Amino acid sequence: MMMDEDRSTTTNTTPTTLPKIPKCICNWKHCRKWQKEFIHHPQYDGVIKLKFYSNNSDSMMYKQAIDEWFGIDASQNDDWKTTTDNNNATTFCRYYIAKHHFTYEHLHEYMKDRRGWDWNQPIHDEVLAYHILYQPIVMNDSSKSTGKRYLQIPNVPEECVAKEFAKWQDSLQLREQEQQEEEEQLQQAQQDQHADGDRSIS
Repeated sequence: MMMDEDRSTTTNTTPTTLPKIPKCICNWKHCRKWQKEFIHHPQYDGVIKLKFYSNNSDSMMYKQAIDEWFGIDASQNDDWKTTTDNNNATTFCRYYIAKHHFTYEHLHEYMKDRRGWDWNQPIHDEVLAYHILYQPIVMNDSSKSTGKRYLQIPNVPEECVAKEFAKWQDSLQLREQEQQEEEEQLQQAQQDQHADGDRSIS
C-alpha cells in the first residue's frame, strides 16, 4: 500500500499562473492560503496522497483517527470507489493532505524512502515515533499483541503551522530584499563602468 506525494510544481507554468494544487481534506480556515504560499518550500510544498482500504483494519483505523482529528463528517469521507485486483474487488477512499500538517521530521523520514513508505502502516519503533510525530497516538487494537503501535497522524496544531508560515514569509522577504540589493549593486557597478569609459574617451 505505497502512498505517493504531489508537489505543487507543474510543467508549462507561467509567472502569472499558479500551479494546480490539490485541495487538502482538512477544514482549516487558512490551509488553502498556506498551501499556495508554501509553493517551493523545501518540505511543505504539495500534498500527501493517502489511500484507505475498507478491508484493511490498520488502514481503516488510520482513516478514523484522521477524520476525528480534522473533524471530517460523513459527507466528506464517504467517497468510496471499487477496484478489482486479481479478481478481488476492493473498495478504497483517497485523501489529499497538505504537507504542512505533518512534522518536518516526519516528512524528512518519509523522503528517505518515498516510494516504499506506507502511511497506513503504524510505527512500531517508539523512539522513532516520538521523534517524528508531533503527538504520538497509540493504536487502540487489542486484537494484536505486538506491543505499542503508533498511527502516523498529521496532527501538527494550527498555531504551529501559522508560526512556520510566518517564518517562511520572513525568509522570502529577506531573500527578495537581498536580490534587490544585488541588482542595485550590479546596476551601480555598470553605471560606474560606463562613467569610467566615458572619461577615458574624453
